[in-house]
Amino acid sequence: PPLSSTGTPLRVPGELFVLSRKHMEFELNIDGMITLEGEGEVILTSARLVLVNTKSYPMWFAFDIPLALMSQDTFEQPVFGANYLQGTVQPLYGLIPGKATFKIWFMHGGCTKFLGGYRKIMENLQKSMKGQVVSHIDPGSVEKLESAYADPNDPTVIFVNQPPESNQNTHMQKYVGGPAVPQPSSAPVTAPQQTPPTH
Repeated sequence: PPLSSTGTPLRVPGELFVLSRKHMEFELNIDGMITLEGEGEVILTSARLVLVNTKSYPMWFAFDIPLALMSQDTFEQPVFGANYLQGTVQPLYGLIPGKATFKIWFMHGGCTKFLGGYRKIMENLQKSMKGQVVSHIDPGSVEKLESAYADPNDPTVIFVNQPPESNQNTHMQKYVGGPAVPQPSSAPVTAPQQTPPTH
């Protein structure tokens, strides 16, 4: 997805940025490609998860996971190692050669606030896909997540102010703004400048 000069994903018209979490690590296994690894920030919006790779000299910069095309998502708490969110996402417009599986590790702090916001957005999305009435998500309700899921050990940041909208991310536009969710086609990834080395 396109990023601003500050490294923030450009907001699609009608999309709401909900929360962000830094000091994360992620791994992407895309059918027909090598494994991509990164570290940095995860941003949750009303339509997608965005992985922003801030690793020094990254071979890829950001990866969109449209929530409507995601499946098999689970939150795991292993006895040893960091908690992580994992799932599968279908390819969007053929921008990647096949479906992708992902893992997102929470390397520092708790997860109550992040998971609370994530589950709220996913609950609304699932109801919307079934044609059910959903609670409206607006900037005011986003702000209320701060008190609803208070956790002093969770460094997740709630978006009190929304970044400006942009029309550059046309691929995500059809996944934003209403209960009519399109049929799967999923996740745009910025094309690497060169083939990343295998690990």
